[in-house]
Amino acid sequence: MRSTRRTLHVLFALFLAAPLAAFGQAPVAQLLERATELSSQAREAYQIHTPDQRLWRDALALFEEALRQAPDDLEVLRASARVYADVNWHARAFELWNRYLELGGELTGEVRESFTGAGTALGYSRYRSGNATGALVYYEAVLNHFPDDEEALYWLGVICLELGDNEAARGHFERLLDLNPDHQTAAYYLSLIEEIAQIGPQASGAFRAGLSAYEQGSHGEALEQFAQALQFNGDFAEAAVWAGRTALEMGDPLTALPYWERAVELRPDDGGSRYFLNLTRQQLQWGVQAGTAFSEGLALYSQGRLDEAAQAFAQAAQANPENLGAWEWAARTLQEAGRPGEAVDYWEGLLERAPEDQSAQFNLQLARQQQGAGSQAGAVFAQAVQAYQLAQLDRAQELFEEAARLNPQFAPVWGWLGQLHFADGEYDQAAQAYERALQLEPQNDDYAFFAEEARFLAGEE
Repeated sequence: MRSTRRTLHVLFALFLAAPLAAFGQAPVAQLLERATELSSQAREAYQIHTPDQRLWRDALALFEEALRQAPDDLEVLRASARVYADVNWHARAFELWNRYLELGGELTGEVRESFTGAGTALGYSRYRSGNATGALVYYEAVLNHFPDDEEALYWLGVICLELGDNEAARGHFERLLDLNPDHQTAAYYLSLIEEIAQIGPQASGAFRAGLSAYEQGSHGEALEQFAQALQFNGDFAEAAVWAGRTALEMGDPLTALPYWERAVELRPDDGGSRYFLNLTRQQLQWGVQAGTAFSEGLALYSQGRLDEAAQAFAQAAQANPENLGAWEWAARTLQEAGRPGEAVDYWEGLLERAPEDQSAQFNLQLARQQQGAGSQAGAVFAQAVQAYQLAQLDRAQELFEEAARLNPQFAPVWGWLGQLHFADGEYDQAAQAYERALQLEPQNDDYAFFAEEARFLAGEE
């Protein structure tokens, strides 16, 4: 502390030398006026502000002389503190703001912003340098004057948690959530504090060490700590999740598997853990790249993002051509997205590897039919076939009729409508639909047969 003060005194002496030699022992009001003028000029002259720039240096020297002459003048303190904050000399600014407060000064508007900015900057610099206890002093000083300062509340919660004072941390995070209910990190830390209270100090210590190592990019050390936390308390689900997550990020699905299995066992309703367990199994079965792409495709498909999902499935098939599911999902998704020409390639790719797959044979034929329908009608036609396969027959008929409206020259859609009417015993309508299909494809024996059969049955009735 003495060394710091000595350094400040040397700097102040250097600052005072040049401007005061010319300015003399001016009265405080004149010093303050000139210093304020120089500060305004400095703000306009420089994009980045530092105390060694000429205008700032001269302004600071004048402020220091004003402070020497009138150390208890609130206006001098306020103006000086603000300028030190402007040049990021946070220690001096904070010192002056505290003196200003001790003498009854009020912190409102931009003054409050300057004070809290200096205090939180000093707190953070000490925290980053490993001096958590020193950081507390500055954050607590800010909170003492402004109990609703979110940044101070957050960092006090983090530091108290790291220092093992969980109850103090809980109070800060609860207060922060009262002020900002959407603060997800505060909510997370509160849940962590609750878990720590349940799992015991050894498991919580190892877990926090794992989090710290993870944040610093030391994934191997983090994995060891998370695994140790789970050894201390086998029911600690969060440790299993973080161990599984870290192992996956390290590209090691074999190590990740038992952790995700344990996480799902402890949290059966956790959709996230189930997703990552499935991802891990996919990676083990098909390789990391193919397994990851396939799982991403499933997630995108469930969100209705068909084009992105198709791309992910295609990447999975490319990464491991033996992944038949990737070929099938790529083809189906492309078909649903109204891209039948691309779907054909993937159905053909699947059949090269599984020539007896009757579903693929059927869908390949369907995709080829869909190609002739045009983009709009083809997309609706694909939805109609899917509805039919799900036994949603009324919905299927609506969609086939919509596809026929969009492209009345598309023979297969009339064939499907004929099939639906025929199954419902509506032979007149079935005959009309089949005959329309036959007009568009005169060589199609199926259309000819069912048109004649429908007419015959309609006549019998």
